[in-house]
Amino acid sequence: MPQYNYICEKCDLLIEEFMSIPEFEDFVASIKCHKCGGEVSRDYSMSGHTTGNYHKPINMLSLAVNPEYQGEMIQRLGPGIDVKDGVPIARNRQQKKHIMKTLGYEEGN
Repeated sequence: MPQYNYICEKCDLLIEEFMSIPEFEDFVASIKCHKCGGEVSRDYSMSGHTTGNYHKPINMLSLAVNPEYQGEMIQRLGPGIDVKDGVPIARNRQQKKHIMKTLGYEEGN
């Protein structure tokens, strides 16, 4: 099944959906952000095998740490990775993979 990626215009949440084309046609009219209910736009930067920069940086909220430990996370991730309020921010697919691997997670797609 194809993967469709959306980014919330309000909170920058990345939404990844796997569905068939007929399901997509029904789904696209009703999609809203799962977190804040905001409008979403299709993210074509992750389609196929692109490695370019994302349309908007992805705040990886599920990997957030207490801001007290932000310095530790920055040191662990290395230079070039932004961390804001304990949330790592990926600017492209390579950074996302690096963040997930360094923090001990496997990417699901």
